Amino acid sequence: MFYCASPPQWMWWFSLIALVPLFTRLFYLQSFREVFVLSLLFAFVLVFFCFHWVSQVAINFGGMPWIASKLVLCGFALFAEFQFVLLSLGLFWLYKKYKNIKILFVAPFIYVSLDFLYPKIFPNTIGFLLYPWNEFSQIAEFTGMYGLTFVILFINSLISWIFLNLRQSKKNFLQFAAVLFGTTVVLIFCHQWGKKRLEFLSNLEKSFTKNFKVSLIQGNIGDIDKLSALGGSTPAIDLALNTYKKMTLETIKRYSPDLVVWPETAYPLLYTHFQDEYANLSHAARDDWIKSLMEEIKTPLFFGGYFAIRHDLSHSHQDSSRPDGTRSRHYPSPRHRVDPSPRHRVDPSPKLQVGARHVPAPDVNNLAQKTSRSQDYNSIFLLVPPHELIGTYQKSILLAFGEYVPLGPFSGFVQDLIPAIASFGRGNGPTVMELKAKNIKISPQICYEGIYPEHSRQSVLLGADVLINITNDSWFGPTGEPWYHLVLTAFRSIELRRPLVRATNTGVSAIIGITGQVVQKTEIFSPAILEAELALASQPELWPQTFYLKHGEWFPKLCILLSLLFFTAIMFDCFYIKSAS
Repeated sequence: MFYCASPPQWMWWFSLIALVPLFTRLFYLQSFREVFVLSLLFAFVLVFFCFHWVSQVAINFGGMPWIASKLVLCGFALFAEFQFVLLSLGLFWLYKKYKNIKILFVAPFIYVSLDFLYPKIFPNTIGFLLYPWNEFSQIAEFTGMYGLTFVILFINSLISWIFLNLRQSKKNFLQFAAVLFGTTVVLIFCHQWGKKRLEFLSNLEKSFTKNFKVSLIQGNIGDIDKLSALGGSTPAIDLALNTYKKMTLETIKRYSPDLVVWPETAYPLLYTHFQDEYANLSHAARDDWIKSLMEEIKTPLFFGGYFAIRHDLSHSHQDSSRPDGTRSRHYPSPRHRVDPSPRHRVDPSPKLQVGARHVPAPDVNNLAQKTSRSQDYNSIFLLVPPHELIGTYQKSILLAFGEYVPLGPFSGFVQDLIPAIASFGRGNGPTVMELKAKNIKISPQICYEGIYPEHSRQSVLLGADVLINITNDSWFGPTGEPWYHLVLTAFRSIELRRPLVRATNTGVSAIIGITGQVVQKTEIFSPAILEAELALASQPELWPQTFYLKHGEWFPKLCILLSLLFFTAIMFDCFYIKSAS
């Protein structure tokens, strides 16, 4: 049922009953072993169907055969949503102790606590399934998505409690009616409040006087071309650059935007802003191409590419003579894993080749101190006419098994086994870039950084007027993942009440208003140009200041506190009874 509730099916009401079969069956089992097997099977099936695109990325990105990709999916399904197993074991233990099915009503508190604490490769919570219920999902500006998760667990627990009570000989219909009435009143109140809130926000957005025209370029560069470009193939690189140049010139001529946005690594090379002659001589960078484009479009450009810090050691890079007598340095491709062997260690006073001179020295130094070797970064660059680099951002939240391997001494083995896995460095975290000509502050974020609420929250606290997320979901194929990713990111606009601009390589690119609703979007796997005019507050104090913006993830932390108090009371009760005996 969770699969039916998920995008793109979006029969979200199934999420309100999806846990009923599990909850009602638990109380008829005899042992913890049976509970473990049943709940693990439930979590496995949920992940196998709802996250089926994991096998697709194993094929497209990892180059695995079909059978191996399914084994990867099965392995992932065993642990990805293990909090359901822990919840089931906890409820069964409570039932064995108290023989009262009312313990179902502690399930929402326990689950939200576990869901918040449990580590996940793809951070998510089932509360996002209520996104299509636009009015009700507005409560996320208070509680975040975990408040919606709590509602789903509570309704599932309530239905399960009623069902189990109806099967008992003594039925308290007055109690049923009271609980149902109270729950219905709360849901109706939240729905009506959300409806009024949407009306208020729509009117507020219309009152904003600052306009910001953006053009999003969805180049639709396929997986094979993308991998070839990342590997240094000249035809593939030319295809990517020419595609984005053509589409950019088209929108400049037709729409005259204030900013053109390209997706993640749309520029599949290092960008050094002419600060690294070796990279340009070896064609690991084409800074002159970007300069020529900027002179032609005369418009600010926000694009994804690669940033590099090079420790200029004669023994760490090969030099070779060029036909013109100059020397060129062989650079690894941006996704190449640098061997951390002793020959790559840094001399006590190395000369740094930094991929952008505009970056404040402290930031560069911080990045340099994080690594004792040359390092590549998945990055964003912001250029303004005629050719001034006014901002860069290095991705700080990396995708496990895509941009690094979190297996310590075994990481090298896995990267040798799957060469497509990169070894990127981590950036310094959330920041803002300012377009001074428009007096607009931008929050840059790459790929699934957008589904980490705290990342966007910190950017807004720094003064961001608009969130710009660039990503590449092409590895997942024509599955539901691009829609998952879009919706999980869209919640940032509800929580923080800032517009969000999302540019992707193959879709779904979108414009999301401060209500969290998708205003414009593209189709997946088709080239597209998305043009939109955003209405922004002329002064920072005119933006809505949400409870979530001020206090962050207070709701799951409250659930953790209440759960700990509950279990502490139980432990004290057990100790007291044992002492009395």
